[in-house]
Amino acid sequence: MYINQNQSSMKKKIAKIVFIGLTYLFSIQINAQEEIKLIGFTSNGQTIDNLVKWNAGETTYLETNPVDYIGVLVGSSVYNSKIGEYYSRVLISENEDYISKMLKYQTLNNSFLLTDVTSVYNGSAEVDMQTGLLYSYDGDLDNNIYLNRYDPVTQTSTNLGYYNFTEEVFFFPDSSCYDSDAGIYYFIVQGNEGKKLVKSTITNDSFTYTLIPLLGEDIIGNIGLEYSNEENTIHLIYPEFNSETSTSTMNVGKLNPETGEITNLLNIAEISALQLFNRTYDQNTETLVFIGVNLDNEQRLYLYNTITNQISNESLPQNLLLEIEADNYEYAQARYALGITEVLSTSLSILPNPAKDSFTVQFDGRDSEYELFDLVGKSVQKGTVQSGQEINVDQLNKGVYVLNIKSESFNENKKVVIQ
Repeated sequence: MYINQNQSSMKKKIAKIVFIGLTYLFSIQINAQEEIKLIGFTSNGQTIDNLVKWNAGETTYLETNPVDYIGVLVGSSVYNSKIGEYYSRVLISENEDYISKMLKYQTLNNSFLLTDVTSVYNGSAEVDMQTGLLYSYDGDLDNNIYLNRYDPVTQTSTNLGYYNFTEEVFFFPDSSCYDSDAGIYYFIVQGNEGKKLVKSTITNDSFTYTLIPLLGEDIIGNIGLEYSNEENTIHLIYPEFNSETSTSTMNVGKLNPETGEITNLLNIAEISALQLFNRTYDQNTETLVFIGVNLDNEQRLYLYNTITNQISNESLPQNLLLEIEADNYEYAQARYALGITEVLSTSLSILPNPAKDSFTVQFDGRDSEYELFDLVGKSVQKGTVQSGQEINVDQLNKGVYVLNIKSESFNENKKVVIQ
């Protein structure tokens, strides 16, 4: 099954990755949970066919949005709690070629937008809840690793500087987290000297970093990191190998970012497989959320409360789910007193809506560019427009579209129905 693919280059060389991605083991206690809102993709076994929203523990979706993507890059999905947008690097088929795109899904008005990407993306995106900026460790065509910053409003990427790693050092997909209070991006690398935590402190348009060796556990394979802004704590989930019994268990614990010491909080012995990229953290309930397969070969949603140290499991909808993220929008708005005027202001109006052959737009701004997208993110019409001007759509098929209006000071999406 094609789950993820990508590493697009300037030469459009995209490697198709067949990812099976299951890791190890788990056990449970059922525990009542507050509502945890989740977002993710479903796969039909060949392609990515839906983007869905649901509540943890429920077996039916709140919303199902059909899409048609060849794949999605492991570890590239992230939820922007400042403006209520879900992002992911997806692979689409265009002109008999595979093209990498950035998906922007606005959860507040259910609109989609696919934008071009310029970096050779390697993974593990994190969002700063205060600024809405995305950070990731990326690689250029010569495999030099740098810290990338992406602004979803201006749709621009900035290279903040390179990491001076030795050649044998590599990093893990989806093994990062972000401290939104202090502006620190963390991720894990491994080399000849073992695994290390990379602590990247960001200041304006630059950063400094330190390498901290990990201590305390005999860890094999990947490590999944999640950050609690309330606890100021790095939580992690990782497989541990017992050389005496030659068995592995999946553990959850916490990591001291100053010393690199790992404290094991819970050994989990009744999971046959774990998808590390299907992991997220709900800030409202302080819950580490991930999908695992139990010993009966059932896919279950596991909820580990980091305050009570209790774990439970819940049923999932009957689909293969990928790249799940928690909707922490309400949490971020309350903690950081945020607004969403950059992307979802109320200034853009479309009349009439639904429309037939044309509609008129009203917005706060001067001459702007407009672009219409269908619900799978394909651009179907574009041009320039002024506020109060009519846009003719008589050549388009009936259906639901997303109108994007953009200028230097304005960038907004809104649904329009053409009848």
